[in-house]
Amino acid sequence: MSAARADAAAPPASARGSGILSGAAVALAVAGLALARQSGLAAWRTIWAEDGAVFLADVWNHGWVSLFRPYAGYWKLLPRLLALPAGALPVRTAAIYFATVGAITLGLLAAGLWRLTRNRLQHRGARLVVVLALPLLPAMLGENLDNVTNLIWALLFAMFWACASPSEDRTDTGIRATLLGLGAASTALSALCLPFVGLMLWRRRRGDLTAGIAYGIGGLLQVVFALGAVQQKAPDRGGPVDMASEISFRITGGALFGERWLPGLSHDLGS
Repeated sequence: MSAARADAAAPPASARGSGILSGAAVALAVAGLALARQSGLAAWRTIWAEDGAVFLADVWNHGWVSLFRPYAGYWKLLPRLLALPAGALPVRTAAIYFATVGAITLGLLAAGLWRLTRNRLQHRGARLVVVLALPLLPAMLGENLDNVTNLIWALLFAMFWACASPSEDRTDTGIRATLLGLGAASTALSALCLPFVGLMLWRRRRGDLTAGIAYGIGGLLQVVFALGAVQQKAPDRGGPVDMASEISFRITGGALFGERWLPGLSHDLGS
């Protein structure tokens, strides 16, 4: 590409500045919503289940080696990474730390989505709906509260848009590769993106290939750690059939009856 062509293809400085400002605004808004969403005690005064009982406890017991410990049958790289610094902090600050880091990370994911969706969704309102799904979407089943444990669900959602983006921009390619690589190393459910990644590789564009390779590396590491490391059994969990049944019930029940009524219905049905 000639220098003249490259200059013509590059967005003007004002457009880049506007994109940075809008992305920062989206990140702050989503982080604020994540912090404010929890009813009752504030998010920074509580610690979500696995944040403390699993990830923080493993940091205390195993130090940096905890980064390589699988949980519930697979490797959760993102929560493990975010939990590591908490081991060096006073116990009384753990709730504040996990709430703040969870909100900031969710905001960063939203900012990445805001940028990646611009080539698929031309209307800003449609893009805003996508990013607001992270802190507000009911399909998150009330578990996508302000914590690091459930960031994997937001990351999985972002992975789809990373696959859908057609952009060859270097920054976009970096975001796509980060989302796909980190997502594949953080949840086995990232296998759901495999058909989309296959399509990306078939297109043979440079950005698609880079993002696809990152996904492959993350997926390979996921398999290696999940199969080769010492397994930690998740508390009160059944086999794959039981998990599939529970997830289907919660998604369908949440959509039909709402989160407020679902626990009582589940108890009445003995599930």
